[in-house]
Amino acid sequence: MKLSAVLTVTVLFGGAAALPTLFPRLYMEPCGDGAGVCMTGIECGFQRGRSLGSCVLGTCCRLEKTCGGRIVANNTYFVSPYESVRGGSSCSVEVQKKWHISGICQMRLDFIEFDTVGPNFATGACIHDSFSVSGADRSVPTICGRNNKQHMYIDVRNARSIRLNVNLGQNSTSRQWKIRVSQIPCYSERLAPPNCLQYFEEDSGIISSFNYGSLFNDSSYPLDLRYRMCFRDACIVQLTQVGAFGLGEKPEASGRLADNLGELSDRICDDLTSYDENRKRKAYLTIDGIKFCGNKFLRSFRTRNAISSIGFNSPEREEGRDDYGRAPYPGFQLQYKSNCGRQ
Repeated sequence: MKLSAVLTVTVLFGGAAALPTLFPRLYMEPCGDGAGVCMTGIECGFQRGRSLGSCVLGTCCRLEKTCGGRIVANNTYFVSPYESVRGGSSCSVEVQKKWHISGICQMRLDFIEFDTVGPNFATGACIHDSFSVSGADRSVPTICGRNNKQHMYIDVRNARSIRLNVNLGQNSTSRQWKIRVSQIPCYSERLAPPNCLQYFEEDSGIISSFNYGSLFNDSSYPLDLRYRMCFRDACIVQLTQVGAFGLGEKPEASGRLADNLGELSDRICDDLTSYDENRKRKAYLTIDGIKFCGNKFLRSFRTRNAISSIGFNSPEREEGRDDYGRAPYPGFQLQYKSNCGRQ
């Protein structure tokens, strides 16, 4: 009797060793509660990773890269240097696609930890520290401050690689970051919709502005941001305020929430009747065609229509920042719950 053998071949794409096609759905999949990635022990050693235990392919491997490094494997972490970070320095890594250039359409950045100096309150600019992405298909907003548990989706269909950059100001404030970089194939059902900086796949969760809950009292959300937070499906969405709310204003001292839309006005967010190009506006959320800004949100808001995204817009110059000095506008933190009729 003649037996047929199944042979596997390891090939190289973008400088990274690709595991045998025998386990295509398991190779480079997260393991260890997302702390590592599943690969062979040989490749883990080649990538100078740290074994977290076993997985189907052999080793659950933790991969980390820091300043000057190059990321070539999925689910690798970009981390701050082990020694203290010097003020006035910069730190960047290059992220190469792990497969052929046409095989990866997006990269997801998960900010597991991210504590840097926030934007200047008066100008709203990240003039001290900043995090930026270069080389992507579309422009990516520059952020700074405290962004633990935030995330971004980066379009890279036409890019060969991207660079993640952290620039640090001269002060001696302690900084640290740990960013997980995941590469999403073009055929994946987990691709974010077009033009979405953030994508929430769960039916319920929390959305918040960048630098929300900053450790620095004179800080706030960065200005000159325009992006969308998208959901998996177009659904009726229920929104509830779960943290201080202040877009263009300090939160109401009493903490009182509005009970109906009549207590709010989208006209105060962006005065479209003024033709002064230098006029100051307020940051606002756009939810089901309604703009929300000011010092409070509704106690509970349910969209009339099914929506697939929420927009956030912060102007280049914002009302009150020069006048109130060190009085921060915290931004927003809302709990969402989608009602799509799924069981």
